[in-house]
Amino acid sequence: MINFIEYAILSSHVYNPTLANMSGVEIKQVNSNEISRLSNYSGLIRLPDADSSIQPHQPFYMQLYVKFEQGRAVGAVMAIRGTDNIPNFIVDAKSFSSDVFGDGNKDSLPAYLNHAVMFHNSCENYLSRYFPKLTQFSVTGHSLGGAVAQLLPLQAGYPSYAVCFNSPGCGHLQGVKKDHAGWVINVNAEYDFVSKIGLTLGKVYLVDVPNEELEAKRLYTSFDKKRFEESDQDLADTNPLTMINKSVEGHADRLYSYIESLDKLNNTAELQKKYFKCQTLSKGDGWLENKSYFLQSGCDLYSLTHEYTNVIGAQHSIKNMVNALQLPQNLSIGHNGII
Repeated sequence: MINFIEYAILSSHVYNPTLANMSGVEIKQVNSNEISRLSNYSGLIRLPDADSSIQPHQPFYMQLYVKFEQGRAVGAVMAIRGTDNIPNFIVDAKSFSSDVFGDGNKDSLPAYLNHAVMFHNSCENYLSRYFPKLTQFSVTGHSLGGAVAQLLPLQAGYPSYAVCFNSPGCGHLQGVKKDHAGWVINVNAEYDFVSKIGLTLGKVYLVDVPNEELEAKRLYTSFDKKRFEESDQDLADTNPLTMINKSVEGHADRLYSYIESLDKLNNTAELQKKYFKCQTLSKGDGWLENKSYFLQSGCDLYSLTHEYTNVIGAQHSIKNMVNALQLPQNLSIGHNGII
């Protein structure tokens, strides 16, 4: 069995696939001509020749891994890298921005889904050739990678379990087979924002991630859900006489739902540290007449936005998830897995 700690490690390792160790776990790189040498091996291996056309430098990257126990392959995992570069961010924005700033009706399937389908096929062929007795083949990913992973059973129809970490829900996207929800497992930080986007299908485990948790809880609990939900009514108005005004009002209300929660970060120690640093750096030469304005307004904005992204990022981080799953309060989840 591959447990959720191991799935999280693989979802993290696919961001840096050349590393021989991830979170204290060895991940050995093995090609097909070396598999026979693993007769006594226990651990995880990466198989880069499952599809040699897939390379880490490409905008979208996936990797095949196999877990061994005393020389026997017990499970295979296709890990999909999440948002890691500008092209990934653009795909994220195109796919899910309607849910964040609209009514969700214009969200679209991530553009990388077809690439994942082709790689999944390559992995199946590779496994049937080199691991004919292996029956467990699942997919995993973090963030955008998790969204694409869950669409393999939900949209492409593959009977593969998808273990997704802090990924947006895909249940509202076109062509999704909701009766396949049993193939999806979501492992989310309790106060992660990204995993609250979209319609989540499948089983959900909530993990206590301590990094910036108090600040994230303040943001999450102060988020104006009522105003956010009411903005849907304005955004869904299709009357041509009122649509433009309603749309502007709806988007303004939705944006305000996010912005007003920022006030909860004003007194954090980290924000004060960033503010002080900004003021110190701002006292250099060349500020001329605008110096006082930037000191007052610019540093306020700088420190607040940096602290906001720091808090959101800490809860969303796959590295922090890996560490959190190994904490005593989360071990019942971390040691869980797919039988």
